[in-house]
Amino acid sequence: MMIWQNIEFMNDFNIEVLSINFCPNIIPKLNNSNIKKIVLDNCGIQCLTDFQLPNLETLIVQESNFEDSHKLLQSLVQFKKLKELELKGYENLELNLIPLQLTEFCLNRCNLKNIEQLSQLPKLTQLILYGNQDVDITSLSQMFQLTELNVYECCLKNVDALGSLLNLKKLSISNNDGRYFFQDIDQIKSLLNLKELYLSNNQSLDINSLQHLVNLKELDLSFNSYINIQPLQYLKSLSTLKLYQCSIIDLTYLKPLINLKELDISVNNIVYLEPLKELQQIVSLSAYSNKIRYYSVLNNHPNSSSYKLCNQDQTTKIVIMFAKELRDINAQISSLKSMRLLRFNLKQKRNKIEQCLQRIIDDSTQFIQQVASFFQQLSTFQNSQ
Repeated sequence: MMIWQNIEFMNDFNIEVLSINFCPNIIPKLNNSNIKKIVLDNCGIQCLTDFQLPNLETLIVQESNFEDSHKLLQSLVQFKKLKELELKGYENLELNLIPLQLTEFCLNRCNLKNIEQLSQLPKLTQLILYGNQDVDITSLSQMFQLTELNVYECCLKNVDALGSLLNLKKLSISNNDGRYFFQDIDQIKSLLNLKELYLSNNQSLDINSLQHLVNLKELDLSFNSYINIQPLQYLKSLSTLKLYQCSIIDLTYLKPLINLKELDISVNNIVYLEPLKELQQIVSLSAYSNKIRYYSVLNNHPNSSSYKLCNQDQTTKIVIMFAKELRDINAQISSLKSMRLLRFNLKQKRNKIEQCLQRIIDDSTQFIQQVASFFQQLSTFQNSQ
């Protein structure tokens, strides 16, 4: 493997994006007016003062072994057009040195506690505080210009500051992983401009205030135990809804969501799919690991053949309602480890063929191979008609 000692040869290239990964011995001297984006991943670069990049707009630095983060931030001053900055794995950052013209800032696992200095960035619209445990976001209440905020895995003590961020369109406060239990999220009911909201893995949520967010397009509530989905009936603009592992039993309150295109209700206690009957816009439905008795209510759905209604690794029931693509069935069945019930309903123009195979069996490779062979033969028969 070739290890470059310098990257000066890059000065002659007409490139806009440069990524330098795992080059611990590199000597940075770069003078290129074309480069707009640089990614430095686990490099030995200690300072960026020798980077003459007058048109640099995006800089991503990930655990590049800077001995002094102060020098790193000081060297950013020369990049007058820098708008997007991502730093990962740096502690004791002096946030007062951050360039004022930034519009997007990502601080990934930098062990931040106090972020008051960020309120001094007047143009910042996108802020990502990924994995900064116990960070205090109180000072964000004055950052009215924010349109996107991500505080994923930050173990927030409160979310009171969010209520004043009226321009937010995308918000993620996911993955507190039980370390803090939100009593409610009433603070965000005033965020009427929200289009995307991610609240997964907070263990316990009272989502009553969500009924006010009528402009929501995408909502993720996965991994929240015993959640009450009644308020969701008012979110008629939703196109994507994820309710994976939420201890849900009844889907009745989803009936009004006629604009849904993507729905994940896997790993719950659902028995009946009847409430989904009129949701004709759904193109992606995942409902495996439930207690569903009947799938026939979805027969009239135009995309039903692509729905994931079962877990193909340990399947107890499969219903193939409209096998428009028989050529794929052989491979799908062959991949199963166990089979409990297989129902096949095929409609032909000339002949209507109805084959039902029912057999309780576990880990019988021979039987599964026989079923796969049957469908392969049936496909041949269909093509001959």
